[in-house]
Amino acid sequence: MTCENWQPIFEDLVRGTKEGHFDYLEGDCPLEDTVDHICNETRFSVIQNFRCECGSRVEWGVCIRGTPLLKVHKH
Repeated sequence: MTCENWQPIFEDLVRGTKEGHFDYLEGDCPLEDTVDHICNETRFSVIQNFRCECGSRVEWGVCIRGTPLLKVHKH
């Protein structure tokens, strides 16, 4: 994941949650507020965690001054 493609990846995770492929576990803010916080720089970073239907945890995050984070933690 790069600074240029973090938003489409996040949108895919949210869409996957709505379609039942992921469960939203927790995060630094509500999912619906994530993009606004990042674009408006009202939070320094946002990290969201999802559980894939395969059981793995997906950790996604963006820092306004750093490298985005995308990790899959196999169960």
